[in-house]
Amino acid sequence: MDAVDQRREKTNWLMICHCIPNALSLLRLLVAPLLFITPHRFLLVVIAVFSDFFDGFLARRWSVTSKLGAVIDPIADKACVAAFSYVYWLEGQLGVFQLVVLLSRDIALVLFVLISAVLGYWNRLYVKAFWCGKIATTLQALIFAQLSLGSAPLSLFFVLLGLAGFLTLPELFCRLAQVKSQPG
Repeated sequence: MDAVDQRREKTNWLMICHCIPNALSLLRLLVAPLLFITPHRFLLVVIAVFSDFFDGFLARRWSVTSKLGAVIDPIADKACVAAFSYVYWLEGQLGVFQLVVLLSRDIALVLFVLISAVLGYWNRLYVKAFWCGKIATTLQALIFAQLSLGSAPLSLFFVLLGLAGFLTLPELFCRLAQVKSQPG
């Protein structure tokens, strides 16, 4: 194999590496509408959880993070949480309070992004995962997995999820304060 072929092969591999994390996020985006038409919801929870983990892991591991991925990933996350929550609420498996707890953190994050954009800080805002966000996502996944298997989620999960969501707020405001204090 000559040098040109080696460069071409390396370029092809890099293109594939760039595509896989975004394809995983897009796969998760497709999970949301499938919830309404398939009885195999546990499989969809598994797909959503693994694609959520591996899209970011692979992008960081292969150093192929992208602006597109930074947009698609949280949209896919919010779409899945909203769809799972709505379906289980419609079926009566979730009460209104549980629905609010499941959605409140994601609504707060969306509002934060909108406020940042309105205030003109969006282009300087570096959004990365919060530790309590990881905990909240895990709890949401456990709740949706239990619901998909036909069992009632533990009340403790909702309490912990509410706490993790509440702890996200100070982190958001600290990030916003950091951005506001930066020149630009």
